[in-house]
Amino acid sequence: AEGGTEGVGKAVNQSLVISSIAVFFSDYIMAGIASITFEVAEKLLFFEGLQ
Repeated sequence: AEGGTEGVGKAVNQSLVISSIAVFFSDYIMAGIASITFEVAEKLLFFEGLQ
C-alpha cells in the first residue's frame, strides 16, 4: 500500500510540473501573439496614414 501511495504522489507531482510548464508556455505564447498583433496593427495604421 505504501508503495502505491508513493506512486500516486509521484504522478501528482509530475502532473503539477507539467501543468505549470504548460501555463508558463501558454502565457509566453499569448504574450508573443499579442506583441506580433500589436506590431502588425501599428504598421497597418502607419501605412493607412501615409495614403
